Amino acid sequence: MPDGSRFIDTLPRTGPGKDKWEGSDLIIRKLMTENELNIGNFLEYTFTKSGDKLAFTIDALEQIGNGIQILDMKSGNIITPDSGRAFYKYPAWTEKEDALAVLKGTEDDDYEDNLYQVIGFRNFSAPEISKTIFDPANEKSFPEGLTVSDKRKPEWTEDLSGILFGIFEVKKKEKQGHAKQAGGKEEPKKENIPPPQKKNEIDKEDIPGLIIWHWKDKRLQSMQQVQQGRDKNFSYLCIYRPTENRFIRLADENLHDVQPAPKHYFALGYDDRPYELSGNLDGRRYRDIYVLDMKTGARRLAVEKCRWFFQPSPEEKGIDLTQPLYLNAYEEWTKKSGIAPDIVYTINDPGMSSVWCVIPAVEAAAATGVVDKSRVAIHGHSWGGYQTAFLITQTGLFKAAVAGAPLTNMISMYSSIYWNTGSANQPIFESSQGRFQGGYWDNIEAYTRNSPVYYTENVTAPLLLLHNDKDGAVDWNQGIEYFNTLRRLGKSVVMLQYKGENHGLRIPSNQRDYFVRMKEFFDHHLKGSAAPSWLEKGISHLDHEKHLKERAEKLLPEDTKKKEEKKEEKNN
Repeated sequence: MPDGSRFIDTLPRTGPGKDKWEGSDLIIRKLMTENELNIGNFLEYTFTKSGDKLAFTIDALEQIGNGIQILDMKSGNIITPDSGRAFYKYPAWTEKEDALAVLKGTEDDDYEDNLYQVIGFRNFSAPEISKTIFDPANEKSFPEGLTVSDKRKPEWTEDLSGILFGIFEVKKKEKQGHAKQAGGKEEPKKENIPPPQKKNEIDKEDIPGLIIWHWKDKRLQSMQQVQQGRDKNFSYLCIYRPTENRFIRLADENLHDVQPAPKHYFALGYDDRPYELSGNLDGRRYRDIYVLDMKTGARRLAVEKCRWFFQPSPEEKGIDLTQPLYLNAYEEWTKKSGIAPDIVYTINDPGMSSVWCVIPAVEAAAATGVVDKSRVAIHGHSWGGYQTAFLITQTGLFKAAVAGAPLTNMISMYSSIYWNTGSANQPIFESSQGRFQGGYWDNIEAYTRNSPVYYTENVTAPLLLLHNDKDGAVDWNQGIEYFNTLRRLGKSVVMLQYKGENHGLRIPSNQRDYFVRMKEFFDHHLKGSAAPSWLEKGISHLDHEKHLKERAEKLLPEDTKKKEEKKEEKNN
């Protein structure tokens, strides 16, 4: 609870009927007195900002007792402003705690999705709470084939003149076509007998496992896969105004993305359809911006083909251009912002820029006498890994290097996919870190000049390379390509591949292992410590499991070791 005077816990539903309802036990414990209140069949809850009121939904077996309830945390009184054999979702208070909204849904034999109403409550201090209900079935102007979405929370406008909610396309059920008895009743199904195969119905194994990539797709198939959840949960923003009894659709097929401004006087619509394909190719993302009247739904085009856009101010007062302004500037090509960058970039030379900046910086540091120039190493990850991989092809200044998840071939990387988002890497090269003007066919020499893999013959520093097989940012073939080329040239290189890891290391055991191996690598090359066997001669595949187990036992934290020892003693 916000003031810390009470503790809330939920107990998961167990036992019979688990698949038929989702409610669990909600326990509210008053910390001062340790008194407890147990609310059964609770599903979702939300506090007011002050913590004085708790709204929660009930989901019970066979929907008996389902509803929305409000608990006064001071008096302990509970009221039920709405109940029924229905599903209640997403209770949402206003910031000022003067209104509450919730979705109420029921099953319909004709549709796969539940059909929802929007309910709003106001005037909690009055003898009787004011209730507002919007039911699409009673609204003549409601678009056919759509219903209230249960993927978006309902929201009162700040002045309580309307309730915002989403609508989406509802799916109809396929008719089963069971034979009916006299009187219209369906014949009972015979148990354990599979239903007859429909005419012309084919087996799943006869359907090809195919994905079609088309050059006119505005988003790559991989990007659509990553954004599948967003697309499935998409809803069009609408508003219902109780006083006028008016339903207004703010977003539609021509303007998908509509967002209300903070005070709800107006809304902003964004249309990137004319520019979506080109934006996913070169990274220059434009959109047309519309302003919508929240009272009428009227919209007008405010800015056409806008690339950079500031969100409306929290007070919706706009910007007074006659007064001094404080802005956070960002330069697209140099990547300079309010903080001075450590590397000053030249367009079309991201790798060479690091050479022109880092080497003089190391030389200057060595000139102070603080740094031993003969014992300098370099380490970087991702873009820093790229710069590390490139620098060691241009200078013999570094005694050793560790590069994590580096880009190594700017040409092959350009047309690869950034799997974490599903987008192509091309926008990154032309409008972000790459800092190239155009694709590699426009300037093949620049792309080649800044690719570490083409200068591996110059490498003298021993390299420890990290690249994971599930890297969704820098495809791990970049690491493989660099490793194999260095290996072919007889260079000292060891690559660490943590199976199943993405662009970094998430699993604690992998993090510990990597940290220790880096230390052993640098200790050997900078301090003259003996090289461990994995670094000196490698580990055969058959011995990997034994090697990793022995290392893991040594690296376990002391408290974990003690727990394991106690566990072993107990088992014995």
